[in-house]
Amino acid sequence: MTRSSSMPDRLAITSDDLLVVLADLWEATFGSAIAVVDVAPDPSTAWWAAVELLDDVGVVAEVVMAVDEPALAAVARLTFGVDHPEPDQMTDVAAEAANILGGNVKGILSLHTRLSWPRAGRGAPTLGPGPRVSVLAIDDRGRRMAAHVIHPSGAARRGDGRNEE
Repeated sequence: MTRSSSMPDRLAITSDDLLVVLADLWEATFGSAIAVVDVAPDPSTAWWAAVELLDDVGVVAEVVMAVDEPALAAVARLTFGVDHPEPDQMTDVAAEAANILGGNVKGILSLHTRLSWPRAGRGAPTLGPGPRVSVLAIDDRGRRMAAHVIHPSGAARRGDGRNEE
């Protein structure tokens, strides 16, 4: 395994690490394996969610995920016991997935951090500046997902992690 050459040592996470975390989340949710691809989820039908890893100074890293709407809707149907999930239910499921992904990434890093409240929405995620490790994947049903760990450069470190939406 190799670390991204642009990822600082204190954020020693590799694309292989991120793939394992994403694959475990997908397997637990859908019972299917994923494969790496080079195409992200379609922004016109994707949902995204993000959490920040925070220390006493501010944002250490941001964990961002995106997933195709049909996959997210399947989880929302199971979670809420409905046939047609409402947008707020889709947002809740995306946010919870980001929490799980962020918690697993936090476990890989050798840092004392905490997670921010998740943010989630529809469309393609906006990825902040800074070095990143990314994984784009697809499962056997054609459902696409993406995961990114972004380390904001010094000047880009933001406040105290409170939601500002």
